[in-house]
Amino acid sequence: MAEIAWTEAQRRAIEAAGGDVAVSAGAGAGKTAVLTARVLRHLKSGVPIDRLLVITFTDSAARELKTRIAEDLRKSLAAEGGADLRAQNLRLERAWISTIHAFCLRVLKEHSLAAGLPGRMRVQQRDEAELLAEETARDIAGELLARDARTRTFVNEYCDGGVGLYVALVRRIAELADSMPEGDAWLEEQRARTAAGEFPVEEFRAYLEAEVDRAVAQARETGRFVRGLTAKLAAYAVYIEEIADAAEALRARHRDFEGLRAALADLPLGRLPAPRVETELEPDKERARRAVDAAREAFKSDVLAKLAAQSEAQLRRGAQIVAAPGAALLEAVARFRIEFRRRGIGCNPCL
Repeated sequence: MAEIAWTEAQRRAIEAAGGDVAVSAGAGAGKTAVLTARVLRHLKSGVPIDRLLVITFTDSAARELKTRIAEDLRKSLAAEGGADLRAQNLRLERAWISTIHAFCLRVLKEHSLAAGLPGRMRVQQRDEAELLAEETARDIAGELLARDARTRTFVNEYCDGGVGLYVALVRRIAELADSMPEGDAWLEEQRARTAAGEFPVEEFRAYLEAEVDRAVAQARETGRFVRGLTAKLAAYAVYIEEIADAAEALRARHRDFEGLRAALADLPLGRLPAPRVETELEPDKERARRAVDAAREAFKSDVLAKLAAQSEAQLRRGAQIVAAPGAALLEAVARFRIEFRRRGIGCNPCL
């Protein structure tokens, strides 16, 4: 069997042991071939193929990888023989080479009784999940609107009376909870805090500081970009860098939410400069103007309008006002997550 002429980097990836290995390369660079060789190296060292877990992004990639491993294994068996390789070849159909969805499905099917799930399961398709989620959320919304005054208040006051907006919000919060390792606990914590009318001032402070840092970083990057165009546009760079300097100084001076918020309200944004340049530099001037305007907008919209517009006292009063309808919304989200799982597993036998 002809040997592949591996590069030094490829060989290191194939032979590395005793720790994590990350391989980054462009399309067609040989990542699949390297992974195949790495798997084959484990097999030849005596690791049973059904003790390896190989996860791919798509089903087609899993099939291709399994095919390549099978071909290389058969070539090695023909060239070298040996009972161990023959045993590996027989185990190939049991190899754990699949997408994460297929892996999870296989585990649950093999342990369905212990998991309390029906043995006849399949992976739910995206379109099926979308229809089921929308139907489930709308059913819950209809039921709550008919009997729960808090939900009616929320829809009327915060969704302009639109059930569609309410349903979308329920699903969006459910997706956020699903993305967390302890989604149920997180959701219950948010419900309890909302019901108590609690304003999370420290979280708001951290969020405000992070947005200021992001806007400052964007402003400084914009300044570097403008200076790289031509020195004749330096006025734009000076303008946005002065805003960044002022915001950074306020961020360092005020460590509490209200102090920082009130100080940022007076952030000197001023007017954009209008440097004069030759006709041939007008395209660069327009590029610089747009970049500086976008960086200034990060301060105006993301920091001032979104986070610094209301005082801590106003936000605390708002938390009290929204306590009951807000808690009702999060209760609806919890119900949605439970009912969506029940319908998906119980009615469609899919995950």
